[in-house]
Amino acid sequence: MTLRTDDAFLPKGKAWLAAAGLVILIWLVFSPGLSHKLTHYDDSAWIDAVKPPHLTTLGSILTYDRERWAGLGYFAPLTAMSLMLDVWAGEYVGKEAPVLKATNVLLHSLNCVLVLLLLRTLGFDLWIAFTVAAAFSVHPLQVSTIAWIAERKNLLMSLFFLAALITHVRYRRDETVHLYAAVFSLYLLSLLSKPSAVALGPCLIATDWFLIDRRLTARSIVRAMPFVLVGLAWILVATGTEGEVRTAPPLLDRMLLAPYVIGFLVWKFFAPADLSLFYSETRVDAGLLVWWAPLVAFAALAGAALAIHRRHPAWRFLWALSFYLINLVPSSGLVPFRGMGHLYVADHYQYLAVIGEALALSLTAAWIADRIEARAGLILKAVFSCAMIASWSLLSVQQLDMWKDAHTLWRTVTARNPTSYIAIRNYADWLDEEGLSPEAEKYYRRALSIDPGSAKLWYNLGVLMMRQGRLNDAMDYLGKALEIRPGFGDPHLAQAKIFFFRKDYQQALAHCRIAQQLGAECRPEELDREIEARKSREGNR
Repeated sequence: MTLRTDDAFLPKGKAWLAAAGLVILIWLVFSPGLSHKLTHYDDSAWIDAVKPPHLTTLGSILTYDRERWAGLGYFAPLTAMSLMLDVWAGEYVGKEAPVLKATNVLLHSLNCVLVLLLLRTLGFDLWIAFTVAAAFSVHPLQVSTIAWIAERKNLLMSLFFLAALITHVRYRRDETVHLYAAVFSLYLLSLLSKPSAVALGPCLIATDWFLIDRRLTARSIVRAMPFVLVGLAWILVATGTEGEVRTAPPLLDRMLLAPYVIGFLVWKFFAPADLSLFYSETRVDAGLLVWWAPLVAFAALAGAALAIHRRHPAWRFLWALSFYLINLVPSSGLVPFRGMGHLYVADHYQYLAVIGEALALSLTAAWIADRIEARAGLILKAVFSCAMIASWSLLSVQQLDMWKDAHTLWRTVTARNPTSYIAIRNYADWLDEEGLSPEAEKYYRRALSIDPGSAKLWYNLGVLMMRQGRLNDAMDYLGKALEIRPGFGDPHLAQAKIFFFRKDYQQALAHCRIAQQLGAECRPEELDREIEARKSREGNR
């Protein structure tokens, strides 16, 4: 197996200079985010899970504790270990947030270098490799992965994923056991960071098929089979904590959803405007013909691509498309995952997949440039790269500003997606925590207008009314929460507090006992003693 290189734009031996330039560009674009505050959406859950940073915590991280990991979504111990080191360093220097954010930028920089190295190893010329790595580095879609500390898992997974793919190409040159073992070891590290690394097995097959062997071979499938089997087993282990998967749409709906997701994400790559942490929720209706159109269009495009390939072989283009699609499968909707109800599409789903899109775009630009006069072709390539880097860098700087604090994040997301229930609810919760009651009430009511059947929302609004002294309204909202979810203990606890305040001690004790039976933290014995003490104080007066 031989992969040749043909540098048409930059001279040979300049790859590392190009890599250094891209790393500098990354830090110029993303370093303003080092002074930003943590947004605390998922961030706080991960950071709290690794505190305090010492050996006891490390031991608990490495243990498959179903209850611990349920709050984080899935088992990802390497990600947790990485965050624990940052928390320790942050405590040492007295600045936790900048350390966490700087590590994310550093990991993204390393991934950028690996993208450049991967494409060079696969035989792409330096202009193609540089342009794709530049797109990967500064595309606005990457901002959410870099700015969001909870997406450390995405960065770590990609680091080992790319290193494994590079090692696989070198393994194919030498066919030595120790290189195969190295690929598999890197794959395991990737899985320990995020379960979506399961895409590596199919990527190995696609790389052999479209770039190395130029045909699908039985040996390629056999080589990749251990990766596929371990990946499937790991998904069962890692996502065993994802109870919400049971609420995922049925398979037919997910099949109709996948082309929509892919089309939406492709559109956001080429038109990265109004990017957001959340987008408005999408509900699939298999009974409507409009939902079948994306699936039919996707099948037609795939058929057309294969037909063109038969007449005019485009192996590299097929690899780019396959890399993109394979890396979207874990989040395309075909595979049920936690949060599908509000994360049908998300910017960070494309972190690795951007490589495929950027490569397809760059190959198209190179194909056009190669068909015109040589000097004009070089100018076209230079203009293409410079325009892409400049425009996407500016957009990323603007997008990064959305992440400067929780208030800016939620205000921007709800403005861009006014019907996103999860965004509105999270903004309301944050406003409530900050003591901004009038604004919190406004957003709770907006969320209820979208999902009036949420017992948690009615409860939150009831507690908000309690803090404002509007006890009659509070009782109404707490009662509504119990109508929707009779087994919800917290509203009973809140009602016990209201009855205690109103000196209706019998009702207070009754609701406290019910709350305790339903798992809420209310102790009737302590409340009874407090009631007696209060009666005694009132009697002495």
